[in-house]
Formats: sequence, C-alpha cells, structure tokens
Amino acid sequence: MSGSAHNTVYFVTEHNSAYAYDSDTGALLWHVTLQPSGETTSDDRSCDQISPEIGATATPVIDRAGERRG
Repeated sequence: MSGSAHNTVYFVTEHNSAYAYDSDTGALLWHVTLQPSGETTSDDRSCDQISPEIGATATPVIDRAGERRG
C-alpha cells in the first residue's frame, strides 16, 4: 500500500464497500465503493440471515496482477 509494507486485513460489507486496514495499527489504508453510480443494493429478498440489504456478500480474494504460478 502506497509503497510501504503492511500487515493488512481486507473486508467487504453488505453496503457494497471494500476496506483495507493495517492489522498492526488499525489505520484505514484503503476504501472503495463497489456500487456503480445510480444503483442501489438489493433488499433482503426475504432472507432473514442478511438484512436489511444484500450487497457484497462474498469473501474478498486478492489477485496479484502479473504473478504467475508454475
């Protein structure tokens, strides 16, 4: 992050945001809204486990662009 090494924890919310925090200091390193302009999150679709809205539900995955596995 910003040219510095960090022990980082990433998470997403049902309100369609993604965050990165420094796990040693608790400092916010990065935040992005995943929701395109003009769109809204879904209602809970009658799911009592996710309420009041459904947004980014999955666990984030880090994709190291350009890294090759062999």
